Amino acid sequence: EQKAVVAAPRGPLLVLAGAGSGKTRTLTYRVAWLLSQGILPWEILLLTFTNKAATEMLGRVQELTGVPGYKFWGGTFHHIGQKLLRIHGELIGLQKNYTILDQGDSESLLSTVIQEKEPKWTKSKDRPKPKLVGEMISFARNTRQELKEVIRQKYPSYKEFFSELEGFAQGYRERKLQQQVVDYDDLLEHALQLLATQADVCAKYQSQFKHILVDEYQDT
Repeated sequence: EQKAVVAAPRGPLLVLAGAGSGKTRTLTYRVAWLLSQGILPWEILLLTFTNKAATEMLGRVQELTGVPGYKFWGGTFHHIGQKLLRIHGELIGLQKNYTILDQGDSESLLSTVIQEKEPKWTKSKDRPKPKLVGEMISFARNTRQELKEVIRQKYPSYKEFFSELEGFAQGYRERKLQQQVVDYDDLLEHALQLLATQADVCAKYQSQFKHILVDEYQDT
């Protein structure tokens, strides 16, 4: 069964198997088999749940084939997103030397925006704290929904504050672009925007990647 996956013909393929049954090993050999069929390393996009997993997998591929891991496009969705943005981000207003904010930095920046727009916001007990505001904004972005709809469905007790919350979200977006910084959600959102609005860039990678392999698909 593993061999059938390794040597499967080109096209969509979903592999379902239990823990410890060798899925990652099979995917590693799939990469090696594709290389043996004349596929070039940079024509394979390898997506995994963690960067550590990608590094380990590409290390195993190198042991099998002698092809260095850096020749592949491999990593998490966030990692691939930031790689695209480092190359093409200027097309959507993002300089190549942008800085990635960690969770604490992004919460701090949002708090600053809230404080500037509504100085008394955090002093009121009936209003969501900056951390919760950040969760609302993040959920809307990751599910590609309007913030108003997310608040209505998930946080109905705060719907009276929608206009202020929308203002915070807008201010946060503008401040990040102004400072040339991105949060983790931006790595996905900006990469999607890039591919959706820049036809030449989209066509380049549609042509480049002949095979897309996703490990731990259920977690993504």
